[in-house]
Amino acid sequence: MSVQGRESLTDKASKTVMPDSQKSGMDKTKDKASGGLDNIAGSMQPDSMKSGSQKAGDKSSSMYEQTKNAVSNTFSSDNNK
Repeated sequence: MSVQGRESLTDKASKTVMPDSQKSGMDKTKDKASGGLDNIAGSMQPDSMKSGSQKAGDKSSSMYEQTKNAVSNTFSSDNNK
């Protein structure tokens, strides 16, 4: 059972299965909003109160976002020169 305000790992995974190019604008907005709320809820919840799967999910989400931002920054800085 997940903590109130947190997305289950199944919900997170199901959002990544379909590429953004196939999602409606509304779906993209909803995914972004729910992901942001989940990140906030996860950062407010102490690790000691998280299940093992929730800790793993939070860590993988964090690593994914860091990698995505690093790649985005690398390519966007090349395009702006």
